[in-house]
Amino acid sequence: DWSSDVCSSDLDRSLFKSRSVPLVYNACMKSKLIYVLCMIGIGALLLLYLPFLGSIPKISMDEPAYAITATEFLRTHSFNNPLWVGSGQQFFGFPALLAAAYSLCGISLWVSRFISLLFGILSLMLIAVLGKQWKWQSKTTALVMGLFIFNNTFYLVFRSCRPESVTIALCLLCVWIYEQRTKNNTWLFLLGTTISLSIIVHPITAFSAIFWGAVVA
Repeated sequence: DWSSDVCSSDLDRSLFKSRSVPLVYNACMKSKLIYVLCMIGIGALLLLYLPFLGSIPKISMDEPAYAITATEFLRTHSFNNPLWVGSGQQFFGFPALLAAAYSLCGISLWVSRFISLLFGILSLMLIAVLGKQWKWQSKTTALVMGLFIFNNTFYLVFRSCRPESVTIALCLLCVWIYEQRTKNNTWLFLLGTTISLSIIVHPITAFSAIFWGAVVA
């Protein structure tokens, strides 16, 4: 009997089961609710971000800069941009993703922005997973996900061809990896790899390396 270790009599076992079953049931329902909230959040994000993805907002200066670097890589196999300084030439993670998407789906503004939207969905999923791990109440999880979806800054980041969409997702992934830490050092390797990838995408995340160094130390 699964309760024999903690209950010494049949009466104790029956009381233990009668109290534990509702707790287990409530835990399962909360777990399912998190997944339901995640699916609702993804649906809301797609409904808000996906329509007119190729036309709203208007093209910003940074978008063609990264797109040109990606197309130059497809043409010359070099992250070169003859029109803009920077724009993913040294920190080439985002243009590399764009180049892969262009080779599969063709070159267009819609494809460029859809990459950012995919990382927005990944970020939303990571928020839901972290909320479950930190035992947030469903209302708290819904509030945080709502603020994430309807925040104007994130609305622009995940609707534009910009590397910040990737760095946000990678920073959240760093938090998730840290929460999975064990006695071995596998999590340290994964954390370091993720931080390195985020720096390759955008140099501003180099500050996160300092932060995580202080946390791990």
